Amino acid sequence: MLSRAEDACVAPVRMAQLAQEVGFPSGALNVVTGIGEEAGAALASHPGIDFLSFTGSPEVGTLVQRSIYDKFVAQVVARFKQLRVGSHAMDLDCGPLISENQKKRVHSFIDRAKKDGIPVLAEAQIADGVPSGGFYVAPVLFGPVPRDNALACDEVFGPVLSIIAFEDEADAVKLANATEFGLVAGIWTRDGARHMRVAKKMRCGQVFVNGYGAGGGIELPFGGVKKSGHGREKGMEALHEFSHTKTIVFKHG
Repeated sequence: MLSRAEDACVAPVRMAQLAQEVGFPSGALNVVTGIGEEAGAALASHPGIDFLSFTGSPEVGTLVQRSIYDKFVAQVVARFKQLRVGSHAMDLDCGPLISENQKKRVHSFIDRAKKDGIPVLAEAQIADGVPSGGFYVAPVLFGPVPRDNALACDEVFGPVLSIIAFEDEADAVKLANATEFGLVAGIWTRDGARHMRVAKKMRCGQVFVNGYGAGGGIELPFGGVKKSGHGREKGMEALHEFSHTKTIVFKHG
């Protein structure tokens, strides 16, 4: 059984077609499309479904030590202004969002942040020649963002980056773990001892050090903690999620 977000069903349908083409037995892989309140609720309540797996949550914001804040922001702003948004065929930096509703949701975060007086450090551009009527949103860079602001606490699921300053290592860990979500974190540092020390303190499913790539390779277990879910996909760990342990005890003599 394969089930994904109701707005993202094209890729699983194509995957099922490819599986059929390479010889998967009929019924070995099934794709169920529909909205959560109908198809999702039916799957979750059906006694014949033994296991359900859900994954979600993006990076909420970026951690920047106050001592390098100005230098870091200047570099990010310069790169941010070069970003271009367009269709997949244009092969630019960002594509469209998945639906009109999501576009409106992301704009609501942007509009509220501006209304709250959070400084806009940079805005990217939607490329010339982009088809009209698409769900395009120009990326926006905000900072400094207050720690209790929606941008620092909620999931935007859109091209919005928040910069928050922290004082030291302990403050950085506290800031990162303060969110209700815990899917993926990224740590950038030149201190070799700090790599593992901070990574172990992060309450999330994956930690990338001096790099970032949500999900990583197929061999790396992927999943979250807190409101980002539980359980793991990919890697040998995922096989345990979809299996049961049976204990057989023998008495000899």
